[in-house]
Amino acid sequence: MPESISRDPLVWIDCEMTGLDYDNDTILSFACFVTDYDLNLLEPNGYEAIIRHSKAELDAMGEWCRQHHGKSGLTAACLASSTTAEMAAEGLLEYVKKYAPE
Repeated sequence: MPESISRDPLVWIDCEMTGLDYDNDTILSFACFVTDYDLNLLEPNGYEAIIRHSKAELDAMGEWCRQHHGKSGLTAACLASSTTAEMAAEGLLEYVKKYAPE
């Protein structure tokens, strides 16, 4: 059987999270870029979102996350953000559909 090579766009997403337990932890921020099959960016700015979290949610993170996200400024950015998880998800879907409508 001959190999088939997809020519569809590729969607790349990187997430920063409160931890690695997918049942209990949540996404703090994410970035998304879409490339063609040759890995050329289809749009150079991508889509990013920082999701609002309460101080209590952030304080519940494990020590590594508290230190890492605190040092990078992400913890403060999450406290200052007005973007809900639902708003971020809707924006992401809209962005991806522009370049990968199927």
